[in-house]
Amino acid sequence: MDYHGHPLHHIYRKRIRGVRTRWFGSGFAMGMLAGIALTLVVSAVVVTQIPAVLQGFSEEPDIAVTIGENFLNREASDRLANGPPIGIANITLKAVNINLQPDNLMDLQPTFSANIGFTNLQISPAVKNQLTVQDGKLAINMVGDPQIGSLNVPLALLPFDLSGQLREAVNKVNNDLLISEINQSLESGFGGEEFEVEDVSTSAGALTVKMKRKS
Repeated sequence: MDYHGHPLHHIYRKRIRGVRTRWFGSGFAMGMLAGIALTLVVSAVVVTQIPAVLQGFSEEPDIAVTIGENFLNREASDRLANGPPIGIANITLKAVNINLQPDNLMDLQPTFSANIGFTNLQISPAVKNQLTVQDGKLAINMVGDPQIGSLNVPLALLPFDLSGQLREAVNKVNNDLLISEINQSLESGFGGEEFEVEDVSTSAGALTVKMKRKS
C-alpha cells in the first residue's frame, strides 16, 4: 500500500529526519570526546614514561658486542695453525673446543700432546672457566682442576707431574690464546684507548661484552 498520499506522511517524515539528525550528532560528539580522551591519555603516558625510558637508555653501555662460540673456535684454530706453539715443556696444544654456557661460563676442551719420553700421549681434559671483568678488560679463571678422565698409561709411569703441568698448560691457553685474543680484537676494533669493558655475560653459544667510553 502506498502511504505517500496519507495526510500524516509529511509529519512523520520530518520527525524521523529529526531523530536521524540527533543520532548522527550524538555519535559525532561522542567520537570527538573519545578522541580527545585518547589524546589526553597518550599525552599523559608520554609525559610520564619517556623520561624514565631515556634515563634507562642513559645507563646502557656505549657499545655491546655479541660473539658466537663458532667464531671463537675458528679464530682459535687459525691461531694454532698459523701462530707459534702454545704449551709448556712437555705438553703442547694441538686443538681446542670452546663451549659457552650461561652464568659467564666458558667451558673448554683442549687436546694436548704430552711427550712422556717413550711416546706421545693425547690428552683432552674437560675444563670449566669463569669470565669476569678486571681493570676494564676481560679476564678468565679456571674453576677447579682439569678433568683428565681415563688414560691409557698409568700416572705412575709418567716422568713428570701430569696434573700440575696440565693445569699450567690450561692457564697458558686461557691467557695467551683465548682471553688475550678477544681483548686484542676488542681494542683494535673499538679503540683500546677510548673504550673499556664494563660487563660480560654469556648464554648457550654466545658471549656479550658491554663497553663504555673511558671517562
